[in-house]
Amino acid sequence: MTGLVQGRPVIACIAMVRDEQDILPGFLGHVSKLFDFALFVDHLSADGSFAKLDRASASWTGLQVWRLNATGYWQSAVMAALAQEAFRRGADWVVPLDADEFLGVADRPELEAILSAANGHVAFFRWRHAVPHDDVLEGRTPLSWPLRTLLVNPSPGKPGQGKVAVHRQIAEAFPHFLFSPGNQRLIPCPFAKPQTGPDAGIIWHLPVRTRRQFIGKLRRDLASHTSRDGRAVPGMGFARQVKQALLETLSKAPLDTDALRKVALGYWEIGLECLSSTIERPAAIQISVDFVTSPFIAETAAPHHEPVYAQNEFLSDVDNVSMVVAHLSEKHVVIHPAGRVSRIAAVAEIWLEKNLTPGFRLARFLAGRWVSLRLAISRRSRLRGRN
Repeated sequence: MTGLVQGRPVIACIAMVRDEQDILPGFLGHVSKLFDFALFVDHLSADGSFAKLDRASASWTGLQVWRLNATGYWQSAVMAALAQEAFRRGADWVVPLDADEFLGVADRPELEAILSAANGHVAFFRWRHAVPHDDVLEGRTPLSWPLRTLLVNPSPGKPGQGKVAVHRQIAEAFPHFLFSPGNQRLIPCPFAKPQTGPDAGIIWHLPVRTRRQFIGKLRRDLASHTSRDGRAVPGMGFARQVKQALLETLSKAPLDTDALRKVALGYWEIGLECLSSTIERPAAIQISVDFVTSPFIAETAAPHHEPVYAQNEFLSDVDNVSMVVAHLSEKHVVIHPAGRVSRIAAVAEIWLEKNLTPGFRLARFLAGRWVSLRLAISRRSRLRGRN
């Protein structure tokens, strides 16, 4: 059943949040003005983010918030569970965002037009990196809403860097789909090539607001990218290596605002070379913000500390995101091992990719044909339902 309301699509936002209290007022205002409803998970925030989300959900009935108290990197499973829940609630499109990401649209009709023009089951919003002015970066002035100006890259980020929006057709054809790490690609089924779809618009990406905030983010990311035996979480090895080097570099230069600005605008494009004096980068430009950033709530939340529960210890050997599933209870998210078939498929895919390239390519080709067939069947079924 479609979620169309009075001829317009129902669009939902999903997100995981951790220690983002400085940017949450603007993000919540952005989401509440563009989306019909939002489903968020707070993951171990200790800076007041959860209290702010909890108050926002009391003011906006379209927002529901869960807590995830398990340490580890469970983003793909959690975001897939949120997307599936959004489709069950009638969403036609689901857009995954982080709290430091803002869609480059001025209003809801523009977002509807972009998704309608995508004309497919996925649409991609490419990053365009941005950073606030130096007074905010250096901690002299707090980040205030609504934003007026930003320093930005003169062009969008690399292809494939951003977020993939998903149409309900995917959920109908592939109920167990996943997002890749970072929600940058859609994985319809095992062995299928991750998809992004055509560029539909841009996301203004503000990963660095202050030195303290960003160094804290690097430390949290490094902890989540490392498994309990000390290895990198699959798919995050390069990210962990770069973030470790960035942390070491920024820790040694506590007063270098120029380095912080270069990281904000260049790390996602060229990695550690963003700090190299021999690499010439296009000069950043200042823009007047034209996307929705009106604050949703302005009051400051007190730090809200909660214990980290020793949850899901039996998952210590899990080394692939497709080997787990997330379950949404009334207030919390619980991580479980995936079913036996899913785990066998994940192990087989990893083994083929590492040890038998021709077999892996054949499996990916067959999976791609299966995806095309299932989507074609789903489209025909939807057309018959409209007639």
